[in-house]
Amino acid sequence: MERNVTLDFVRGVAILGILLLNISAFGLPKAAYLNPAWYGAITPQDAWTWAFLDLIGQVKFLTLFALLFGAGLQMLLPRGRRWIQSRLTLLVLLGFIHGLLFWDGDILLAYGLVGLICWRLVRDAPSVKSLFNTGVMLYLVGLGVLLLLGLISDSQTSRAWTPDASAILYEKYWKL
Repeated sequence: MERNVTLDFVRGVAILGILLLNISAFGLPKAAYLNPAWYGAITPQDAWTWAFLDLIGQVKFLTLFALLFGAGLQMLLPRGRRWIQSRLTLLVLLGFIHGLLFWDGDILLAYGLVGLICWRLVRDAPSVKSLFNTGVMLYLVGLGVLLLLGLISDSQTSRAWTPDASAILYEKYWKL
């Protein structure tokens, strides 16, 4: 199968955009990724920069990369079960090792697991309608889980939102 240069280019743009998002996660505490005021008062320029990166990066680049992952998975279906399964299993293994040893914000494990699940769903779906209904159901279940977690969470969430000195010190010295 010949490489699709256009898809490779768009995938590269998405990865560079995700890198732009992750730069703060590499060098700052986890709270800085979601809270621009994690360290105290911020300037309007800081707030605008954070909002721009959040809006453009989170919404555009992550969504684009996820769509390209799905498109690539669909394009690989003709290669056969064994080839796709081994490739996605390798992605799960790499994601696990990378997340364990290098960076806990890694997404490769999640992409590998979701890829294995989606591949099976697409392969075994009797019709497009049933596949759509399954997708809607999974979306609603995920939304329900997030709402439930939001309801049962306590003051521990504020610790991640505005970390104290001990949390910052822990992250500073325990990152590899």
